[in-house]
Amino acid sequence: MSSAENDPSTHFGNIDNGVELDLTQFGHEVATVSVSQALSTETKLRVSPPSTGITRYYNFTISRGSRSPDGVSKSMLLVNEQFPGPLIEADWGDMVEVHVRNNIDNPKEGTVIHWHGLSQHNTPWFDGVPSIQQCPIVPGKTFVYRFQAGDPQHFKYDIDLGPILLTDYTHTEYFSYLLALYHIPPDFLPVDNNLINGKMPFDCSLSNATICTSGASRSVFKFETGKTHLLRLINAGNSGIQKFSIDNHDLLVVANDYIPIKPYKTKVVTLGVGQRSDVLVTAGGNPTDAVWIRSEIDVDCLNVTSIQPNATAAVYYPKANIDKLPRTQRTAWSYNKCDPLSKTIPLYPKAPGSPDLIKHISLTVGTNGTGNLVFYVNNASFYARYGQQLSPGTADEPAFIVIQWETDNPGIWPFHCHVSTHASAGLYVNFLQKPDLVTDKRIPDIIRETCGAWNLYAKSNEVNQFDSGLKFRKDISHLQRRSPIFSL
Repeated sequence: MSSAENDPSTHFGNIDNGVELDLTQFGHEVATVSVSQALSTETKLRVSPPSTGITRYYNFTISRGSRSPDGVSKSMLLVNEQFPGPLIEADWGDMVEVHVRNNIDNPKEGTVIHWHGLSQHNTPWFDGVPSIQQCPIVPGKTFVYRFQAGDPQHFKYDIDLGPILLTDYTHTEYFSYLLALYHIPPDFLPVDNNLINGKMPFDCSLSNATICTSGASRSVFKFETGKTHLLRLINAGNSGIQKFSIDNHDLLVVANDYIPIKPYKTKVVTLGVGQRSDVLVTAGGNPTDAVWIRSEIDVDCLNVTSIQPNATAAVYYPKANIDKLPRTQRTAWSYNKCDPLSKTIPLYPKAPGSPDLIKHISLTVGTNGTGNLVFYVNNASFYARYGQQLSPGTADEPAFIVIQWETDNPGIWPFHCHVSTHASAGLYVNFLQKPDLVTDKRIPDIIRETCGAWNLYAKSNEVNQFDSGLKFRKDISHLQRRSPIFSL
């Protein structure tokens, strides 16, 4: 959440502005961040959000329409007729209330909004995963999400450039894109383009699309000379690892997925699918400068064809000629390499204790009874009925990761691969945290009412579900699912 009105530091009294944090002690290039920039981060990590008494209200209408964000016309889902959707802004501790109306038509389908990455403390039923926390919203109906903005600002800056969405993009609409995975043998369709905040002109000579118009626009940003800018990078794509850079500028990474880290300088930031990084950039160029922002797909990690993997956006300083495109040179980077884990050190690390529960999860791939290729998690492939980086291994030499976290957030939480084709094919489990506390919570009436409305709708309307159920809807009258559910 961005800071809409108030300086979060006011919640913590006076902060010493005269001390600086020397980043050379972290083994990185010379850079300094004042203690005032840290905004008493350690304190904020240990307290619950304040109650500001303010609610931020939003109305979202989801519909289907034809758009050409890169020059190629396609059918896509829109929020308030926009792609990307509208920005939500709130201060730390504010309540956010979003009224979502499902106006999807031709064909009709159920929908939800999943609030990726938000902790949803005390509101697990509003996380928005279909068949897990709620039933789909019936076409023509409205669902109200209400939750607290619980992730504070950690470092000070001069200018917030807002979210910067990095999105690998296909010209095939999502239903057909996923359905191809269930052909026998499966078809893995190409990634056609790469977008920055929903824009990047596509080279029409590379496309066989019937409607492709040259000259689509790029995203444009403004830098103020000498000012520090916050970039909230989000890999909102389907399958591509993104390499983000700004020509002739250093990037100071200060947080990953809302967790403040010991800041480090780099020329290129790597973001996996669904990952977020907060980056500070000081505009040290000349007032007439114009430079490229770049986000490039790591095609070696993609495992499918990429037609146009490199996206650019323009950055103009105050006196730059905005009628001319930048002419700066890109920063080279290595393919198929992640940023070293040694760079990602929590600003206030917490040593893990001895785990109370250990679960081993085995991931395999195989065909099911219909001959379709699906993922198996502990020999079960997820299927919902409604009402160093992990890499492929072998049985002899399996790849693995170890994850430990505190179970301090009662609810049922998805644990899944964020590559949409993998989630569609069942690479998914649920973790039930503190079930005794879950049963003590009163679930809002709107959850039960939405399931009742969906059951009635599904009885009289064909609901096409061919995959795990995270994307498409089926009869949910029994809310049955085949998937490991681990109680923690």
